[in-house]
Amino acid sequence: MSSSASIAPSPASAAKPSSPTYLYRIAVNVAQDEWKRRRRDRDTHISLSDDTSGWEDRLPHPDRNAEQQIEELEFQQSVEEQLQQLSQVERTILVLYHQEERSYEQIAYALNMPIGTVRTHLHRGRKKLREAIEQRQTQERRAICATSH
Repeated sequence: MSSSASIAPSPASAAKPSSPTYLYRIAVNVAQDEWKRRRRDRDTHISLSDDTSGWEDRLPHPDRNAEQQIEELEFQQSVEEQLQQLSQVERTILVLYHQEERSYEQIAYALNMPIGTVRTHLHRGRKKLREAIEQRQTQERRAICATSH
């Protein structure tokens, strides 16, 4: 058996993910995480036997309403914009790890770099993306508060 045989993906196929596909998937994942966080913050536990309001008010509709859908779309667009601000290597490693579910070893092999460098770029890319999204959300909240006062 030849020692050149490998299980790792070829660099050509792993290093060129489809741009719209991976950006969409990352945006969806980030948006879902944000919605879960918001829902946890917003939802309270209400007893169905409480007579203070009708049961309809206590059981939210399972589908997202139009406002939630618009907010999610705007959030996805924001994430996509912020991803474009990352360096090519950070964006590629984020996509390979989170979207393509590649291991550190597979990414290192595909990009011909040490595993430690892959981890560093992944950490930095996540941090930059998180900070940029949080900053944008803070700016949007301030804008909303300024217009409501």
